[in-house]
Amino acid sequence: MVELYSVMAMTTVDSAADCYLQSDMDGIVRHLTDASKIMTLREVELSLEMGNDEMKKLARLRHSKDPKQVDKKKVRECWELWKADSSRYKGKAEFARDMLQKFDSLKSARVIEDWCREWESSAK
Repeated sequence: MVELYSVMAMTTVDSAADCYLQSDMDGIVRHLTDASKIMTLREVELSLEMGNDEMKKLARLRHSKDPKQVDKKKVRECWELWKADSSRYKGKAEFARDMLQKFDSLKSARVIEDWCREWESSAK
């Protein structure tokens, strides 16, 4: 059944590509939305087949490949350097703004400031 979902999703993505060639933006959005729904169903089916432990492993793998998570690790390294030399930034807000400029996948200074608070509390 899982393979069927993959075939259905690929067929739907192919339809989106056809819409792209015809400059049909509504069709592209519709087909890609459908493909996303199909892949969600695929994950549910897979979780039922694989069990909880395997799904946790897949989730960790997917999480580790997420560009935001990769950049979060880099921001953590920058934060540690800042903590070693506090003259780099006046405060969390300035640090967060600088990180937004350095990492394109990050969109919120507030989230970066929250990470800083999280790291500070775990360092204690």
